[in-house]
Amino acid sequence: MLSSFICLGGGCSSVQQRWEESQQGDLPPDSFESVDDVTAKAREYADQGRVDLALNVLRASREKFPDNPQIAELVASYQQSLQELLLTLEQQLLLIETRALTESIPLLEKLTQGHPNRQMTQERLLQSKSRLASHEPELIKCAVEMEQRNIWITRRCAAMAYRISGSTEARALLAAAEQRIAAVEQAAKKKTSQREARKRAARVEQLLTEAELERQQGALESARVKINEALRQDPKNPKVRQEQTKLQQYLDNQVEVLMKLGDSLYRNQLTEAAISVWEIALELDPDQQQLKERLLRAKTIQKNLENIRSAAQPDMR
Repeated sequence: MLSSFICLGGGCSSVQQRWEESQQGDLPPDSFESVDDVTAKAREYADQGRVDLALNVLRASREKFPDNPQIAELVASYQQSLQELLLTLEQQLLLIETRALTESIPLLEKLTQGHPNRQMTQERLLQSKSRLASHEPELIKCAVEMEQRNIWITRRCAAMAYRISGSTEARALLAAAEQRIAAVEQAAKKKTSQREARKRAARVEQLLTEAELERQQGALESARVKINEALRQDPKNPKVRQEQTKLQQYLDNQVEVLMKLGDSLYRNQLTEAAISVWEIALELDPDQQQLKERLLRAKTIQKNLENIRSAAQPDMR
């Protein structure tokens, strides 16, 4: 039954080949020069998922390397792995068969209702119900056996058993499995959150370093963008807040210097130069109302002067 299930899952040709290889008997002991050769070959098979062949290699080497602890340890480990795999496959097969029965019974019931005199359909229905009921003890056993091995299979087995019988035992197993799964998922969520927090913290540190470098190079607007991004990544980070305040103070000082330079140029009737300086200052502080007023006044005056010059020029037509 198990071999048929494996064929359904992955195709019979490769499975058949592996089965034949595993049945070829012990390999010649002289095939390996050392224990390391034996264990390396066994691990190679095990890494490929061919635990049966790994065990064959180890067992074949016992004659040449009797009572070797490394080989004995691997044999015990791989035997347990193989048993765990076979048990898991058997339980999955049980679940598949049970689900097929639960899905077929409603269809058989409809067929019976449509053809109440069809004896064969009624017999199939009764047989299916009987088989489904007989699966309940196996499902309970599955839930118990897999509790420490695979809690998700335990939940599926317990849920299916409870669906069949509604027994107190099945309900208790299902509740315990769901509680454990919730704890596992919560732990995984916490681990993911911690990993994301570490990643976010590293990103914030990178942004702060880049912002400081750009500030030193005079790229203040770019530095502000980096600080704002760091703040978006971690709004409650005190270091980011501190760097934001520090940068803002530096920007305020730069804006003040540029405003005074623009004022000086404007007083000396270098209106165009004053406008250029004030525009640079406004890029550093877009909300600076005094700068906006100065720029508006200067541009208005500059436009009026240009209109006057245009009107004063002789008509060239």
